[in-house]
Amino acid sequence: MLKQIKGRIFQIPRRRRSMILPSSHASSNSIHYALQRLSDETVAICLLIVTIILVGCTFMVFISSVNLDIEASSPKSMDFSSTKGGGAIASNQSYKVADGRHVETESSSVPNLIDFYVAGFPKSGTTSLLYAFNAHNETSISGEEYCGLDKRKFSTDESISHLKRHVFDHLDLIPNVKRGVKCPTSIFDAVGLRRLSEVSPGIKVLVGVRNPVKFFTSFYNYRVTEMYDRGERYYIPPPETLIKSEWKKVSADMARFELSLLQYNKTGTNQDQLNKLVEMKKSVQSIPSRIFIYDIEQLEDKDEERAAQFRSDMQHFLGLTESLEPFPHENVNRRKKQHSHPEYVDICHSAHDGLRKFLLNQASETGKWIKEEFIFSPDVIAGGKDYFLELVSRWNEDYCRENN
Repeated sequence: MLKQIKGRIFQIPRRRRSMILPSSHASSNSIHYALQRLSDETVAICLLIVTIILVGCTFMVFISSVNLDIEASSPKSMDFSSTKGGGAIASNQSYKVADGRHVETESSSVPNLIDFYVAGFPKSGTTSLLYAFNAHNETSISGEEYCGLDKRKFSTDESISHLKRHVFDHLDLIPNVKRGVKCPTSIFDAVGLRRLSEVSPGIKVLVGVRNPVKFFTSFYNYRVTEMYDRGERYYIPPPETLIKSEWKKVSADMARFELSLLQYNKTGTNQDQLNKLVEMKKSVQSIPSRIFIYDIEQLEDKDEERAAQFRSDMQHFLGLTESLEPFPHENVNRRKKQHSHPEYVDICHSAHDGLRKFLLNQASETGKWIKEEFIFSPDVIAGGKDYFLELVSRWNEDYCRENN
């Protein structure tokens, strides 16, 4: 192409080219004479340089326009710190949380693809957090759950590639905005967070818990509602059978929150716990992420001063400068007309006394582990610690008898 351009340019007679500059003055004649002495090769080189610059600029504009469709060859090769950034980990800062500790944020120059992860547990206020973060000026989170990271049928590279597409399609890629995703069931399998930590080594994890008996009941009934809402019909096992089995991630073992949290390697693990993890096809992962744990009742705390402190703890944990507003009490299912389906379980009914007693015994052990081991990890923050511990201490109480 350059040869054709050069040929066309130099088909112009030298006489016509000499007419470009006026020749009425000596200085003009001198310039005209100097230009005439330039060889065709010199002019061609100049034109070539200009053309290369123009083509290069055009190529950069084109690449920028299609950059969102290009997948990096390595998960760590994406750099959000240039023009699309906003997720870089903040420099060292210290803040005080409700339990009196001064917590220092991590210091790193590595930008994050995702800054925070609402990882579970199901039916523990994760939708309320989603609404709160959607309304906040410094956070960006999709209105839809994203649970692709823990799908083992995909490789790590495939999972990260899908996540990047989700980020580009649904989240703000602007400075000073923290990007997040929500998947309440991801807490059950640490593989998702392990994969995510490869592209977001400083990611922070939000984990909600609740009374394990209420958790089991709510999760079971949610799965029943889900079946009807989708217009599907399939076998629903009696809740008592889920003491030793699992149905759509609902089981008595899933109500043992420690079995999921042990995967994140924040505490020691004894042999019985390791054996149980192996039985559940889980394993301990080396994940440096910090965890903020809360009880769902803290999201609806009527004590304004205590609730404000809880929100402040979460705000500083995430590195936000603006305060979090009171959490809305929202759930997708609340927008639909509620029906009582025949398969619903009323855990307080006498027919389920045995199941409730079993879950209560588990809840006591789970609460003890959280209070005596988990929250003492330097990587774990209990929001509004005093009230959190008070709520966890009630897990071994039979609320059915208290309400009768």
